[in-house]
Amino acid sequence: MNCRHCQTLLLREADQLGTAGERAKLEAHLAGCPDCRSLQADLRNLTREVREELRAARVPDVAQEWRQLRHALQQDKTEAARSKRSNAGWWIVPPLAAAAAVALLFLVQTPPPESAGGPTTNGSGPVIARAEYVEPGDAAAATMVFVDKPSGWLVVWATDTPPARKG
Repeated sequence: MNCRHCQTLLLREADQLGTAGERAKLEAHLAGCPDCRSLQADLRNLTREVREELRAARVPDVAQEWRQLRHALQQDKTEAARSKRSNAGWWIVPPLAAAAAVALLFLVQTPPPESAGGPTTNGSGPVIARAEYVEPGDAAAATMVFVDKPSGWLVVWATDTPPARKG
């Protein structure tokens, strides 16, 4: 038997897995090999120290550990929910502020509708006109007219249709 095979048997012996035949071969090799005897002594000391450490180790109460873990997880959920509620609406504030600024700019620059009929000027600005009806100049044009009564705005959508080809 060589030392390598002996080391394998020493490990099996430390784990108490060796057979009677393996123990006999191991004892025969150890009688003539001081290196393997030293390894055997080291393994026995190590095994003894590990067993002493295991006996001295404090084993926690499993039920108590589970209760603490559940409590910690529940607290994390509660804190996360509070955090979500406090941050929930902040993402919408910047777009709403921008929309309000655009609406305010539009309202400030739009002249108020005149109560009197007919075109008027607003200082040096453009002519303000009112119309209840618009007649398209071209019968082939697709025209849609809308008058918003509360604001007085007249909206006209018109598209020219291409002339029909004769052919």
